[in-house]
Amino acid sequence: MSSAGPLSTSTSLLNQVQFGEQRAWYRLVETYTPLIVTWCRRYGIQGADAEDITQSVFLTASNHINDFNTNSPNRSFRGWLWTICRSRIVDHLRFRKRNPRAQGGQSFYDLELPGAELDTDISYIESSSDLKVLIASTLEVIRRDFSEQTWVAFWQTTVLNRRPSEVAREMDMSPAAVCMCRARVLKRLRETLGDF
Repeated sequence: MSSAGPLSTSTSLLNQVQFGEQRAWYRLVETYTPLIVTWCRRYGIQGADAEDITQSVFLTASNHINDFNTNSPNRSFRGWLWTICRSRIVDHLRFRKRNPRAQGGQSFYDLELPGAELDTDISYIESSSDLKVLIASTLEVIRRDFSEQTWVAFWQTTVLNRRPSEVAREMDMSPAAVCMCRARVLKRLRETLGDF
């Protein structure tokens, strides 16, 4: 069995975005929006502010997507996106520090910048919680590409950790067919997260 090659769906998706394919852009935004919101929340940025930062990140990414080299072995799209997001978070926190919000009508909200700098280490964005967010959002995106039967077989055996034989009986399928359904969805998930 071969793993996703250098031209995984993730790289193909980025190439499609670079060629201006709108569907590819929407898929990329759907996949990475929850991760950007998670990064914002780590710094206390929620609600409309997190949405504004997310839009700003994607605006910058869309303006510079052709500068991102999909063939560079040492760069990941996720890391590039984190760099953009980190910059937007710092800008937002600086703005809030200069322009504190009234809280409770009497005192002012004064937010300190976290430490001297935000964490720039790539391992920061590869935490298990980030991985869970990215997998969950990717599953939502790819779900529409599969039949209900395929999706249920995958979900029952992978997420709910049930035996293929048990699921097969309930779904009136062979255990091999259930395993094939699971394998198809997992393969698409691995391909879509090719830069992880």
